Amino acid sequence: MPDFVSLASHARNAPTKEHLDELWSAMFQLSHWFFIPIPGVGGQFSPYVGVVGNQRWVMTFTDQPSAAAYAIAARIAMPGGAPSLELAPRAAAVHIPAMRALGVLVNPGPEAFYTPFENLRQMLDYFQTRPPMPAGPRGPVPQPPPPPLPGQPLAYAPTQPVKPPPPPLPTQRLTREALVELVQRASDDHAFLPQAIAALRLEPEWFVIATKANPALPQLEIWADGRMAALVYTDKRTAETMQQLMAMVPGDAAPLIPMSPESAIARFAHEDMVELVVFNPRGEQLLVPLGQLH
Repeated sequence: MPDFVSLASHARNAPTKEHLDELWSAMFQLSHWFFIPIPGVGGQFSPYVGVVGNQRWVMTFTDQPSAAAYAIAARIAMPGGAPSLELAPRAAAVHIPAMRALGVLVNPGPEAFYTPFENLRQMLDYFQTRPPMPAGPRGPVPQPPPPPLPGQPLAYAPTQPVKPPPPPLPTQRLTREALVELVQRASDDHAFLPQAIAALRLEPEWFVIATKANPALPQLEIWADGRMAALVYTDKRTAETMQQLMAMVPGDAAPLIPMSPESAIARFAHEDMVELVVFNPRGEQLLVPLGQLH
């Protein structure tokens, strides 16, 4: 049985094609891969899918004891004391990509390694049509060299799972729910910021809450770093909810100011001296420097 802990450690610290090929060659030369069985329709079992790095992965193991130990540690009931689900690598590469997950994550834990489903068939053909590589690394774990050139290894280094690419820029107005979700996603992952900005620019109106002293003047905030921020709501319903929460007494809310994105950006820049726009503040807010909205 190959020492997958050592193989994964070498591939993590020195992700060269040689070390990655050693790791995945050993994986594809196994007679079976092991999975945690989850009961499905018609008494059939399917592999357990877990969430790592906000992505769904089919939890895959190199031996049955590892699968059982993970199931116990994660408090996943092994149905009826059933053994782990076993699939030959070729059967796994053919069938499990139909599952709702990004790929396989092998031996979840400190020395886990992974690959997306889209790579499985290519890797299967590559590693099962070449002579097995020597199992086990040689010598001490080396220091990490510069990353390999794109496309060199046919496997992924055992680091954090990759994230799917952001969606294309929207060209049509989103639903309220989809827009709010995209704004929240961009607040967590700035890779989605261009998509959120494009969607916000497609809205016919943005909403700001005015000051009570001057209904034509939007409420602004000065941030700790001295920047002036405009508080913008992506839809009227969200703005009205915050409008009532901010009222000192019921029925005494400050008025709303609807503005088109173009007029809002121009006003913030030339009249209000705004540097930062905060979309849907007080919740899953998204902070955008005004210059990025042009």
